[in-house]
Amino acid sequence: MPHSTGGGGSHGGSFSGGGGSFRGTSSSRDTNTVHYYTHYRPGAHVWVLYCNGMPHYRYTDAAYRGGNSPLSFLVAVIVLVMIGFFFVTFGAVPARVTSGQTPLTIQDNAKIFSEKDTEKLEEAVDAYYDKSGIPVVIQTVDYKTWYAYYGSWGQTQENYAYDSYVSMFPTDEKHWLICVWSGEGKQGTDEVDSNAYTFAGVAGDDTSNMLPESMTQTFNSTVSRQLGQNMHQEGACADALVKGFQTIGTPKANIVFLLVGYGCFAMAALVVVLCILAIRKDKRTPAGQKMHEVNTHGEAPRLVRCDYCGGTYVFGETVCPHCNAPGKTAYDGSSEQEVARG
Repeated sequence: MPHSTGGGGSHGGSFSGGGGSFRGTSSSRDTNTVHYYTHYRPGAHVWVLYCNGMPHYRYTDAAYRGGNSPLSFLVAVIVLVMIGFFFVTFGAVPARVTSGQTPLTIQDNAKIFSEKDTEKLEEAVDAYYDKSGIPVVIQTVDYKTWYAYYGSWGQTQENYAYDSYVSMFPTDEKHWLICVWSGEGKQGTDEVDSNAYTFAGVAGDDTSNMLPESMTQTFNSTVSRQLGQNMHQEGACADALVKGFQTIGTPKANIVFLLVGYGCFAMAALVVVLCILAIRKDKRTPAGQKMHEVNTHGEAPRLVRCDYCGGTYVFGETVCPHCNAPGKTAYDGSSEQEVARG
């Protein structure tokens, strides 16, 4: 539905319409954090990698859980992108209204504009249309005629402007109608001040982004001020309306909103990179290598010798890492006890 853009007049003011390191322990006390070590500590979890037949170790103070779930990264990306779109949408310059119609410009029913006034107004309306895409209609109304059908029934000039808009554009929400009354009733009398002008506007809802309330307030106050200062001059009404159109312009981009929005996009891209790195690391072990955890039964790593291939491995392995023979189930001291240094 169309909405009021307010109005004003020559005798009064305007009104408004409506993830860990292996170099040591972390200083964090977070109980969910896994700390990594290069030296054995009692009760530590043991991770083993065999290189050239020799075991290399890393230790953690808790079972390695594989890091954060990719789902948490995905949620973070979605939230950041949504926030970014919100700020960019509201911070960018609104799109020009595309009505597909040319402005109807002036309907001087009350015959208050001279030919020169009409030319000035048409130029101003066309210039505003080129910038905003909003077709503007300026309709003049004789005060006595309006009063007979509206004023005497307690209806406001905004009521008249709204009815006129709906009558002219029953299915259109892209126009801006400005009704101008020639003359104004003198308070407490039946007389009409023929040198006074009042106006009220109604705009379609599709114009809201390009014609926000702040701009209609600027337009109304400018026109009202000009009418008040030059009320008795020839062409005062047309000049005031032209000045109003020249003042409002079009909305500007909100730089702060754009910076926040594009910042969110950048953070989302960073989270994607971190997610990829985390997934790649989660496919490996805390040391960043293809290590595996060995149950040493709460003791320091001890080596045993395989009865089949003669290779040494950490007691607790279920199979020999060199020949896949079954691992020993009891420590027999077949090799020296060893606590590796990494």
